[in-house]
Amino acid sequence: MTFGTNLLSSEIEESLRRASLACAENQKGETGIIDFFCGLYLQDGDEIARHFRGNFTEVVSRNFPIHRFGQEGLVAKVMLDQMTSGTDSCESGFSYRLQYSDELHRLLWLSARLANAVGKKSVR
Repeated sequence: MTFGTNLLSSEIEESLRRASLACAENQKGETGIIDFFCGLYLQDGDEIARHFRGNFTEVVSRNFPIHRFGQEGLVAKVMLDQMTSGTDSCESGFSYRLQYSDELHRLLWLSARLANAVGKKSVR
């Protein structure tokens, strides 16, 4: 099941992509709810900290020993290393599987339905 561009906002899609990449780089089999919230924090830590209490930095560090904030967190480390080394080789690519837990699917689906129910479209 994919959510596509008609269901999730661009910010949520980006957080989901960020969490999936972090899971792949940390050899996790699937992206779960905690991973997704860590992805939200990696994307916009100040906004998440305003709504939730706790030490998100510690949670992210435990959950994702390998992680990056900002735009770098959306690009695989392998590709970043190639860019900084000046290598233009496309021979060594990086791919990862997008696999979400059932609980994360339910959370995303429910949040989109709730947003639509109160008139807040979750589309771009």
